Amino acid sequence: MAIDSAIENLNAVRLREEKNSARQGRAERPEKQTGSLRQRIAMARNLKERTREAAKEKVKSAVTSPIKQGTNELLKQSWLNLVDSFGLTLIYINMHVFLRWIFPSMFCKLGDEWMPRQVSVINSEANQAAGVSRFLGIAEVIGLLMLDLLLIIVLIVAISSIMMIIDKVYGVIGWLFDWFSQAEPNIAV
Repeated sequence: MAIDSAIENLNAVRLREEKNSARQGRAERPEKQTGSLRQRIAMARNLKERTREAAKEKVKSAVTSPIKQGTNELLKQSWLNLVDSFGLTLIYINMHVFLRWIFPSMFCKLGDEWMPRQVSVINSEANQAAGVSRFLGIAEVIGLLMLDLLLIIVLIVAISSIMMIIDKVYGVIGWLFDWFSQAEPNIAV
């Protein structure tokens, strides 16, 4: 609603200036008076809509910018503390990648967390930073896939080891296998 009042104030100031110039006998320039009243009203509505959309974008970026900076820092710290946490930060890294698909405005791409904010402001360095960020993103994706594959292999080995120990101690798996192999199917034909 503040946007509407600002636009109305701006229109009121313009109208007041037009009236003052008409009273003083100054005719407006012909380039300002383009089209009929209907066209001018449509142009004013379009201007109002564009202004409203620009204000919404500005508010949205102001709200999501601190969140994105926070998630960037979390991702960066997760990569740095991967070994210290015995791989537990891999959970957050995978969550970050998944949540990037759902909320792209709040979570960065892999590789973007290493680029400082100031680099994106400077236009000449932005192109170089985009190339470095893309390279880091590809390297992080490959690294994440390899770490996830390693984690899956470790889990399979751990679970199979536990199952072998349980089978040796209790003989559960051999008993189940014998029971299923000796049972005849009772299918009525």
